[in-house]
Formats: sequence, C-alpha cells, structure tokens
Amino acid sequence: MMFRWLRAASPPLFWTLWFQMALLAISLLGLMADSRQVMGINAWIKPLKFCLSVMIYLLTVAWLLKDLKLGWPGAVIGWGIAAAMVVENGLIVVQAYRGVTSHFNTSNALDGAIFGVMGVFIAFNTLLMAWLLVLAWLPHADLSPGYLAGVRWGLLLFFAGSLQAGLMLRIMAHTVGMRDGGPGLPLLNWSTKAGDLRIGHFIALHALQVLPLAGWLLDRAGVAAAPVAVLVLAAGMAAAFVVVTLQALAGKPLFF
Repeated sequence: MMFRWLRAASPPLFWTLWFQMALLAISLLGLMADSRQVMGINAWIKPLKFCLSVMIYLLTVAWLLKDLKLGWPGAVIGWGIAAAMVVENGLIVVQAYRGVTSHFNTSNALDGAIFGVMGVFIAFNTLLMAWLLVLAWLPHADLSPGYLAGVRWGLLLFFAGSLQAGLMLRIMAHTVGMRDGGPGLPLLNWSTKAGDLRIGHFIALHALQVLPLAGWLLDRAGVAAAPVAVLVLAAGMAAAFVVVTLQALAGKPLFF
C-alpha cells in the first residue's frame, strides 16, 4: 500500500494526504479548463502550489511523529494538523472556484468569513507545531545526534516562519511597496518590483525538510561533529530568513 509507514505513523495525516491529492487533481483540471485570472495569474495556480506544499508538509510531520515516538501527544498533533490542512486548502480551492483571492480578502462578508476561518485554523496549526517543537527538545536518545539536531532547529525555524506570517496579516498583504499581484518570478510569483514577505516565509518553513535531511546525511557519513554542522547550516538559513525579510520590509525585491 502507498505510504504504509505514513498510515502507521498517523492515520489522519495519511487520509489528509489523499485529500490533498484530490484537491491537486481538481486544481490541475481547473488550470487546464479555466482561464480566469486572480491577481495576474491563473486562479488555479495558488491552490496547485498550496496542495504541493501541504503534501510535503504532511509527509514531513508524519515522519517526525514516527521517529519521535510521542504517544498520545503525537496522535493529537496529527489529528489537529490534518484538520487544519483540510480546512485551509479546501477553502483555497473554493475561492479559486469562485474566482477570488483567498488570503487577505475581506471585500465582503463571505470572503471575510472564509479568510477568518482560515486564519483560525492556521493559528491552531502554529500552536500544534509549537507543542511539537517543545516535545522535540526533550531527550530522544534513540535518534542519531545530527538528525535530532536537524529536527530541533528545523522546527524552530519553521515556527519562526509561522510567526513571520503575522507581518503579512498586519499589513493584509505579502507585497511591500506595491499592491499584491504585480510582476513576479515564474511559478513562485515572488515580486520582482517590490518587497515580498513570502520569500523569508518560504526559507523558514522549508528548513523543516532541509535541516533534518542534512543531519541524517551527516550521521550516515559518520561525521562526528554533525550537530555542530547542522547548527551552522541552521544559522545560515536563519540569517537568510532575517535578511530577506528585512529586505522585503524595505520594499526591495529579491533581485535588485
């Protein structure tokens, strides 16, 4: 069976992954059949990207729950994250179908309510990841040191990236210096004319994959100082996160 380990690690995350695959298929069909644009790009690009990102996220969290062996707290975290991702991406697809933007959209009562519900569930997801972060810093003697360091620092950076989303919520946009929806990089659509807070958000969130993988590879290679090497890599990613976030707040694009 596909991802048998995932079903054993967290049944709710397993079924949520399949739900995301269904949303991905809907988004692909929408992309091919629907030419409407939202903020300068096809309406279905955003749900397509979010489905892919959430699928990676679900697999990562399930893998961490499997390795950390957290018992009932792990089960609660799995169920909570599954619920949050079902609601978040489900509503993004609904908004794409309606031909309107999903985030920062308070143009009418319905759109405002949808954005509000999304915000509640993303905040819930952030709290669950904070709990997982605390649990990861407890002793886990059965895990190799480099990998464990990667898990811990990866979760910390992920949490920082989640908090950084508060900056976007405060200004009700992800672009600084222009309105959302201007010229952007292919696929990622990061602004090429103004600051874009999504860049730092991306770096911090994906530390959750980069750092544990780096630690695991260093352990496999027999590097005695693997935890130190992971810390150096984490510091580099944290510095990049801070620099591009400050650059975005100054209204400057990534390449200028």
